[in-house]
Formats: sequence, structure tokens, C-alpha cells
Amino acid sequence: PNGTQKRNFPNGDVVIHFNNGDVKKTKGTTTEYYYAEVDTWHTTHNNGIEVFHFPSGQIEAHFPNGAKEVLFPDGVAHRLTDPEGDEHQLIDAGELCE
Repeated sequence: PNGTQKRNFPNGDVVIHFNNGDVKKTKGTTTEYYYAEVDTWHTTHNNGIEVFHFPSGQIEAHFPNGAKEVLFPDGVAHRLTDPEGDEHQLIDAGELCE
């Protein structure tokens, strides 16, 4: 009655469409959630890593130890936040910038 539609697949995958446009997909131990209002995907892996895909093309990975890695849309620049909260700018796939 609330507009939510759930579909179960023979392989165990589940897809839920919410009436606000959000979508939740469960594939094995991975859950993907689409936030329609902000056009953003949030993927949660069973190892605790969470990955966000933003409409700008930016991708962020959040790790269980508190570290974060950001890949900017230009595909070159990265920002890494270590578990202590210190930020490091990375260029060219791993070269640390001062």
C-alpha cells in the first residue's frame, strides 16, 4: 500500500524500489543503496568498506579503521584521510604531495 516494491530473485538477490525513488539492492553480502534525491549510490561490503558514488563523478571509500580515500572526477587527484584524521593529497595514483 505504500508503493514499495520488493523483488526476490532465484539466486538470492533482492531489489526493493521505494516510492521516493530510492532503490536497495542486496547481492550476496553486498548492499547497494541509491538515494534518488541526491543521485548517489552507497555500497556497503561485508568487510565494512563503504563506497559512495556521487553525481559529480567523485568516489569515496570509507574504511572500518576510519581512513577515507577520495577519487576526484579528474581521475588523477586523490585525497586520503588516515585513521588519525590527517589529510594527504595524492596525485598520479599514489605520489604524495607536500
